Amino acid sequence: MFVVFSGPSCVGKTAVSRILMTRLAAPCLLIEADRYIPFFNDAANPTSANGSKQVVLALHRSIAAWADDDWTVIVDGSLPFENAELITACLEALGPDTRTVALTSEPDELRRRFIVRGAAGDLNRTLRQQETLPDLVPADLAVDCTHLTSVAVADTVAAWLAR
Repeated sequence: MFVVFSGPSCVGKTAVSRILMTRLAAPCLLIEADRYIPFFNDAANPTSANGSKQVVLALHRSIAAWADDDWTVIVDGSLPFENAELITACLEALGPDTRTVALTSEPDELRRRFIVRGAAGDLNRTLRQQETLPDLVPADLAVDCTHLTSVAVADTVAAWLAR
């Protein structure tokens, strides 16, 4: 089984993913996009107009191999932002036993988390992700993290998966 988390930067995907691993009985593997997916220059960036989308699909196919050995694979933020066609292809590469979980938060809370975390990057991009990801990624479960701890969110996801 795959549990794919989507959501804007700083919403809590990694923290929730790490806690969720402790809640599941099956062998688990966490793949964090920030550490797993390589960086690309503009010429090769799979989400750019000139980039190779095959690179992102190959990465998702390699992730899919883990489930062949009955692992529960938690995927944190690997879906390419702003490319609906490629998002669909990535989810299809993972296969039918994929559960998507959308994490959201109110914009003011995202701004606060961005500042507290000292996040590198673009706050405006984070806010754009918040607005557009719900339309790009079909969520099996959506959780508003604005007023919830990461533990509460992970427990919510674990209970949902247990059904």
